[in-house]
Amino acid sequence: MQLIPLKKRIEIIEELIETLSSANTSRGLLNSAIELINQNNGQILVADVVRKIGVNYKWLERNFSRHMGLTPKEYIQLQRFISAYINLYSKSYDLLSVALDNGYYDYNHFLKEFKDFTGKAPLKFINQ
Repeated sequence: MQLIPLKKRIEIIEELIETLSSANTSRGLLNSAIELINQNNGQILVADVVRKIGVNYKWLERNFSRHMGLTPKEYIQLQRFISAYINLYSKSYDLLSVALDNGYYDYNHFLKEFKDFTGKAPLKFINQ
């Protein structure tokens, strides 16, 4: 059996450490982005996430898609909808208040996303 020269063994170990370190950094940054979105209940722009995490848009989009199966924008929309849905049932708000309190710019915007996620209008969904 032939021994690998010391210099080559060191290079191999350094490459392995760099690869593992890079993977952990990527997951850490992605987890930070997810946590930031969750803390803001989806009321944050992708541009703000990019700026606060310190990555570029393409990196965030690629890693979100690879690990979450969603784009950052889709994940933000989902979190905003979940927050609105919870508020709809936990507080006695009218639909417009729920929409505005959860970052929707008007009732029609909320209505469209509610239908996209549930297949029904909010009032129809609530009455069932």
